Amino acid sequence: MSDRIFYVGAHAQNDNKKITGYVPAKFLTIDGKPVVDPTAGGSQDAYIYADGSDRYKTKGRIANPNNYLIVPANYTEQQARDFAARIASTIGQVYPQDEGRGLTGACGQMAGAFRQNGPQDLQRHPQWGIPRDSVVPAFISSGSTILDP
Repeated sequence: MSDRIFYVGAHAQNDNKKITGYVPAKFLTIDGKPVVDPTAGGSQDAYIYADGSDRYKTKGRIANPNNYLIVPANYTEQQARDFAARIASTIGQVYPQDEGRGLTGACGQMAGAFRQNGPQDLQRHPQWGIPRDSVVPAFISSGSTILDP
């Protein structure tokens, strides 16, 4: 499956009906295969747009009949694996004075990265092309998916 780019709507955080922009997106693939959303219909609620405007839009259940997870266009499987590997490395570190410190450090890294507007927050962080103070409902399910290293 190719990394075909389409667009999804970004909404004002305080008004889910107000569109603040259109964010480039694609279907998440792992080893070249699309990933099905484990939540039935979870990735089919949002409209999918052909370009960065409201001119050509299709309901998600029609444009995404297989319920594939949707991610930002600049999100890659390798980025997710690298982050997971850093967490695994932190857990595996041995601190003779405090054996639980590796796990505590990893939990802290996860909490910081996935907090609202944190660098791993696929729904809100500007690095994914999302306008400030906006949220992308189409990325909710993919934002809850973590890859093993």
